[in-house]
Amino acid sequence: MFIATLAVIIFVVVLALVVRKQNIENQKRVKELVFLSACGNEEAERALEKANLSPQEYSQLLEIALREKAENGSSVAARLLGTRFYTEGDFKQAYKWYRRAAEAGDLPAMHQLAEDRFAERCGMNPEESFKWKLYAANHGDGENMLYTATCLRVGHGVQKSIKEAVMWYERTCVCKSAPIWCVTDAHGCLGEIYGARDLGFFDPAKWQIHYNALKQMLRSASKQRSAVGYANAAYRLGCVCATSLARGTEATEQLKNKRRAAYLLTLAYETQESQILADLALERLKKLDYEIDDAAYRIWAEDAKNLNVSMIAL
Repeated sequence: MFIATLAVIIFVVVLALVVRKQNIENQKRVKELVFLSACGNEEAERALEKANLSPQEYSQLLEIALREKAENGSSVAARLLGTRFYTEGDFKQAYKWYRRAAEAGDLPAMHQLAEDRFAERCGMNPEESFKWKLYAANHGDGENMLYTATCLRVGHGVQKSIKEAVMWYERTCVCKSAPIWCVTDAHGCLGEIYGARDLGFFDPAKWQIHYNALKQMLRSASKQRSAVGYANAAYRLGCVCATSLARGTEATEQLKNKRRAAYLLTLAYETQESQILADLALERLKKLDYEIDDAAYRIWAEDAKNLNVSMIAL
């Protein structure tokens, strides 16, 4: 009787240990699926549907999985944990985990740390914010190549250096991963720098290169019916035309360039794709000191409405 009872007890204990082991293994498997689904793995998402997790269970498992993986050196997990805290409004913790991910080489985390809005919410000063922009730029982030150049151009968070700004603008222009709007802005800024006579970089030949690049971008956006690309290219090209006018200094050439700049800035304004861009275009138009007659303005506004480019023999 005693032996039989002992055997039953041993069996129950072993069974409990086996079940416990299976539960632990199942939990590990579910945690891994939760992590993979958070990374955008569709197969993991489909597998999780069978687990029937409640939103609360999913959230709890995700936090556990992210912390475990982040503590073990996963930069992706650290970044996702940072995003989780950022969404919850805990910017101190968000900064901690984004920084850990960035220092481990995670480019999206670098990009997040470099954002001005994030820097403001985390209490970063301009110098630290610039450091992360430069860090991301040096790791191939095209958007932050542009931001780095702009900070250097105006001296925000770093000592002003037009020479270094030019270098980063040039890198942005040839960066394959840079968004098209970044490339457009970089060409525009370089056109303004090479067209200005008071910065020490006046160079008509280089001005022409960036003018031609923007001209092609404007025509391409018009052909593709891209209102965003069209408005941005028109604005940047208008600013380049308005800057010191490297194509000539004679009165007739100056007037021709002013009219060209007025046309392009009108396209950017009338497209109304972005209120910020429209306001910038209107401000440059006012500074241009060129009077547009009503008939011409109606034609130009119609071009903007239809995303056409008809005036410039660009």
